[in-house]
Formats: sequence, structure tokens, C-alpha cells
Amino acid sequence: MEDREWIVDQKRAFTSWVNLHLGKRSLSITDLMTDLSDGIMLCNLMEIISGKKISYTKNPKVKFQKVENLNNAVNFIKGEGVRLVAIGGEDFFAGEEKSIMGLIWTLILRYQIQAKLASIGDGNTSLLDFVQASLASLAATADVKVRNFTTDWKDGRAFCALVHRACPAAIDMKDVTDDAVANMNLAFAAAEEELDIPRVLDAQSIANSDKPDEKAVQTYVSLFVDPIKDQRGLYRQRSSTKSAGEVPPSPKPVEKVPALTRLGVLRRRLRVLAIDASRGEYSNAEPPATENDDDALTFAEQHTDALEAALAAEKDRSRATQERLEAALQSDAALREQLASLEKQLAESREREAATGNKLKDSEERLAQRDSELASTRAELDRLRAQSAEENERNAKELADARAQLEQLREQLRKTDETLAERTSEVGRLRAELNRLRSQGTASEGEQERLQRQLSEAQAESDRLRAEVAAAEARLAQDAAEASLLRSQLAASE
Repeated sequence: MEDREWIVDQKRAFTSWVNLHLGKRSLSITDLMTDLSDGIMLCNLMEIISGKKISYTKNPKVKFQKVENLNNAVNFIKGEGVRLVAIGGEDFFAGEEKSIMGLIWTLILRYQIQAKLASIGDGNTSLLDFVQASLASLAATADVKVRNFTTDWKDGRAFCALVHRACPAAIDMKDVTDDAVANMNLAFAAAEEELDIPRVLDAQSIANSDKPDEKAVQTYVSLFVDPIKDQRGLYRQRSSTKSAGEVPPSPKPVEKVPALTRLGVLRRRLRVLAIDASRGEYSNAEPPATENDDDALTFAEQHTDALEAALAAEKDRSRATQERLEAALQSDAALREQLASLEKQLAESREREAATGNKLKDSEERLAQRDSELASTRAELDRLRAQSAEENERNAKELADARAQLEQLREQLRKTDETLAERTSEVGRLRAELNRLRSQGTASEGEQERLQRQLSEAQAESDRLRAEVAAAEARLAQDAAEASLLRSQLAASE
């Protein structure tokens, strides 16, 4: 069975079981995952199957009230001695499939299977033991062997035997064929009509499943415990009256099947198979309104040929259906192969997408790193530009100061040159005067010494001025070099 098919069968069975009990209050649900979310249906279910009252909000409006209802129901179940693990009201409110299905199965085990088996008191401690004991007499004659609640029910024979065991008149085991779907539809229809057991399983799904869902089958089979128990009671009653020598009371003995009841079985067989040999419709024939067995048997004999023809037509349709099913299965296998191939391609595509995503992520990280580095570089450039602007401003100021000093030095040099020229002229004049006096011999020795002293002083002053001029020129040259350097730096920074 595919992963989701068993869930569908199990949900169908569990929902039918819940509705079987809720119907006693004219209530029902359609979806286990959503219809229990406010706690009302769950509280009603627990009150019905336990026979006790639960306090809950009848018309919850907000989530808090709904979850409180659910928690009240869960706590009640725990108080009944049912062991629940990690299941709370929030799980039902959120529609947690695993938790909800687990709780419903726990309730079926406790209040349906275990309770019904305990009421029999025949020593059978499991549902499988009960079924095996009930069908033991049919194991050989009807080829019915039940060893599990999965594969042994696929052919429908066990279901028919179960119905026959609960109501012998409902199904004649001679009517059971090799058609699994037909067998199950016959059993389900008879159980619904004669025993009021709802049709909680899908015949097609059970027949086509490799392994039918065990819990779904057990849920359905457990509904036969009471009818079979009642049938056993009838046999025990008849046995006790026979041993006491009393006249058996009504109803009539089960072994004798009245003609009208047998005719009803034949008509139900026609309805289940949905056949009429000539028109392909349901048979509308009705038995005569009489309790006379001979009239009923005469009516049955008149419709025997139609029944046999209808059964033959149904077998032909079944074979055609089987052929179509086999073709569909082959097509399904091919589609599954294509699906597997597409899933593989999708997985590879996702792997490539993941690899591309990783590369993109790495690229984005590197880009972010580059952006960060660029931002740092821009910040550093802005800082250097600001620093350069400050240095340019400072250099411009220093250049202006240097120019001013240069002009000042040039002015000072010009004045020194003028003074030097004057002193040089003075020295020349004094030297000429001294030479004139010496040549005339008219100057006294004191006069000559005075002139000589003045000449020496003038010469010394002239030498000093020349030294100052040389120093000034050197400073001027240095200032010019510094000014040139400042110009170069200023131009470079700009």
C-alpha cells in the first residue's frame, strides 16, 4: 500500500467508528483533522462511550475555550486509566494527524475491542483469537483462514464468513466467489442491512492493497463482536432447552432458512452486483406478499435463470474490469517510472540550485567584503584629502610667509648694497685723499693716521657689509629653494 493509501483507509474507518457513536445524539463529523478542533465532538464522544459527563463549553468562540474543551476531554481520558503519551489539546486544535489518529485508535482499543471481548468472557484475550474461534467451523468447508488482519482479508471470504457467522441467513457461503471486490461488497451490504454495521471499508482499496491497513480492518471486524455474541447466545439457549426436553421457543431454528429470507439474500446479491441480465439495471422484482414457503420458492425458481445470467454477465464485466485494471497498473508503473525519473531530475536540479545558491552566497559575501574595503578606502581617501587640504593651506600660508620674507630680504639686500656702495665710495674717497696728502707731503703725521684709521674703519665696514650681503644672498637662495619646494608640493596635492 502506498504511503498515503493506508492513511485514507484508516481515516475512513476511524471516522465511521466515531460517527457510529455520535449518531446516538444525531451528531456527525466528516474530517477527523478539523471537526474535533473545538472539543465539542470529542467531549460528546467520550460521554457516549464512557457513560459519564464531562464539563465543557458548549459554544466556544475563541481559541482558549476550544483548547480548554480539548484538554478537558484529554484529562478525562487519562482519568479513565487510558495511557496517553505527548498528546494535548493543542495537538487537536492544530490538526496534528499523528496525535489525533493515535488517540482515536487508543479509544477504539479500550472502548470497542477490549470492552467487547471482556463482555463475552469466553477466554479469548485478543480480537484475532475471537475471530479464529468464531470462524473455526468454516475454515475447512468455506476455505476461510484468518491468521492476521491484513492479507487474509484481501479476498473478501473472511468478511463473508464473519457476516454468515453473525447472521447465517444473510449470506450463503456458496455464493462466495473468487472475485474479491464482489465478495466484500456482498459482505458489507449484508452487514449494513441485516446487522446495522456501517460500511467503513472500501472494497476496491482493500482488494488492491498489498497489505491492507491492520487498524482499519480491526475497527470494522470489532463491530461484529456483539452480533456474533448474540448468535452464540441463541445457540446456547437452544442447546439448553433441548437438553431439558423443552419445546424450543420462537424464533425459528437458525439452521432452517425460510424461503422469504433466502429470497431476500438472492435479491440483495443482485443489488450488490448491480445487474439485470437483459437491461444492465437493478432487479425490481418483488416476492409475493405471502408467508407461504411454496409460493416464495416458486417465485425464486422463476428468477433463477435471470440470476444465473446476471452472475455470468457480472463475471464477464469483472474480467473486463480486471483487464482494464491490469492495463491501468501497467500504465501506472510506467507513470511511476517517469515520476521517479522526474523526481531524480528535480533532486539533481535542486542540488545544482543549492550549489548555485552557495556560489551566489559566496559571491555576495565577497562583494560585501569588497564594498566594505571600498568604503574603508573611500574613508581613508576622504581623510587624506582633508589632511592634504590642511597641508595645502598650511603650505600656501608658509609659501606666502616665505615670499614675504624673501621680499623683505631682497629689500634688506638692496639697502645693504646701497650702504656698501656708499662705504665703498667712502673708502675710495678716503684712499684718494690719503694718497693725495702723501704725494703732496702736506699732511701731518697725525692727519695721515686719522685718515688711515678712517680708511681702515671704512674698509672694515665695507667687508662687514659684503659679508652681510653674502649671507643675505645665501638666505635668499635658501628661501627661494623652499618656496620652489612648497610650490611643487602644492601642485602635487592639487
